[in-house]
Amino acid sequence: MWLISGVTQQIAWWTFLVSSLFAGGVTWLGGRAGQPLVPEDEFTVYHGSYQPLNGATVSKAYETSLEINTDIGSPTADVVRTVSLSSFVILLIASVVLAALLRRPVPSAGAVVVPLVAATIVAVALPGGRWGAGLDNTWSMVVVLAAVALHLLWTHILRTRFQQATATATT
Repeated sequence: MWLISGVTQQIAWWTFLVSSLFAGGVTWLGGRAGQPLVPEDEFTVYHGSYQPLNGATVSKAYETSLEINTDIGSPTADVVRTVSLSSFVILLIASVVLAALLRRPVPSAGAVVVPLVAATIVAVALPGGRWGAGLDNTWSMVVVLAAVALHLLWTHILRTRFQQATATATT
């Protein structure tokens, strides 16, 4: 069971990371890559590719939705967002299974908290999504690599030690 949950967690982590990078950020939290959420109470005159509304006064949020759906949106982007969200959920489920297998308070908490913190760091560092931190590309890369290092440190060093300690304590 250790092997299955550990491999599942690793596959989910790397799938989440790569799909989030391809999506331009963690865009399933709201917003889209490179653009923050737009309030509903701002209005503008629409000038876009959707001809029936050209020249009409619409909310800024509606204009952004039209732009995403008519100019930017693609089935590939939707698939990548879905893969990112699904892999994040699988990562959390595998982390909870590992926590149940560890049966000790500190390692069990680490099994859930470390992947969640690492994924949150990725969500904050990338330009898209709700929490776009406004980092330039170099700093975004540094912060994402720090999250990867945190996750790898946990999975390859600390978790292995806790697994060995748990195995010797139960025998």
